[in-house]
Amino acid sequence: MPPITVVLCSYSYGVGNGIAHVDRELVTGFDPSSIDIRPFVLRANWPGGRQETLDGVRHLSLSDAYAVLCEHLDTADILHVNGAFDSVACHAAQSVGTPAILEAMHQVEPGGLHESIDMVVCVSELVRSVQTHSNIKVIHNGIDTDKFAFKPGRRDPELIHVIQVSNQSKKQHYELGNVVKELKNPKVKALMVGSRPPVAGFDSLGVIHDMPRLYHQADIHFLIENKAALGLVFLEGLACGTLPIASSDSGLSAIIRQERVGWVVDPAVKGQELEVLQSAVATVSTPDFFCIQNRGRALVEERFSKTRMIAEYQSVYQKLAKKPRNIPKRPGVWMYLALFAQCYAAHAMQEALSALISFLRDSRP
Repeated sequence: MPPITVVLCSYSYGVGNGIAHVDRELVTGFDPSSIDIRPFVLRANWPGGRQETLDGVRHLSLSDAYAVLCEHLDTADILHVNGAFDSVACHAAQSVGTPAILEAMHQVEPGGLHESIDMVVCVSELVRSVQTHSNIKVIHNGIDTDKFAFKPGRRDPELIHVIQVSNQSKKQHYELGNVVKELKNPKVKALMVGSRPPVAGFDSLGVIHDMPRLYHQADIHFLIENKAALGLVFLEGLACGTLPIASSDSGLSAIIRQERVGWVVDPAVKGQELEVLQSAVATVSTPDFFCIQNRGRALVEERFSKTRMIAEYQSVYQKLAKKPRNIPKRPGVWMYLALFAQCYAAHAMQEALSALISFLRDSRP
């Protein structure tokens, strides 16, 4: 029996990108004899004609993607697209009759906007709460628990190490540097990681590859992000023994509270961020710290492992692959208007102009 062919389309790429991290796990996690995943990254900021293969993944200009994807989707069983909105990939699948379209929602925003989407997969209950599609499933992102190995216990007998792992695109209620400055505790050493600019004079390591080593040196991970869908970096840290302080409006907050594996800050309560950080810092030197670390590791192994995530996606793929091929349907004229908007936002002006001309030349409403 031939393998199920899945064309995976994403806009996310690079070290430090959570969606790209999950994509890599999917691409490498399946037995190719049963699931054949063909990954593409669609680059709205690239000029037409540019294509490159980076780390085994084909990157191409979004302006060229329709024709390229039609060729690959013509024999594929499933289009897996990372939402919230992808007009080009979904229209390509529709135009060649690809049996099924799965849209994975990694952000807190509504998906299922294209009429041909068969299933919307959400990474958390919070993401699910804003969906309107009739066929929704929650599949939590998973991490490699062997790579993110467990290291229990306090990291440093003298200092308490607190990190903030965040990129510049994240919207945050509070910055670690500002809160630690208010804390005025000389034993607390704060460090920023990721593409986010340093705050309040604290150091930043920038984007790094060896995240397990970082977590093994950190006691607490403070990230009060605005409506974070789940928080992959929190799961990585928990697996390694770094305890989270998250926002109450995040997708992971209910799990943190229920499982007692960290602390939650309500951003609407003034000063609570400082009180919670003080409480977490005080816990590091107590036996409770070791107990919470062990609960966190057990939680990740049980509910947030890469193995579990791969098994759940495989089950969904197998179900969707049973669908017959659809009758090919001409792309909606709004595909070009959406393409124009995406290229314009990415400052690819020539590509945006070409898409707008294609839209205006179509006489359909």
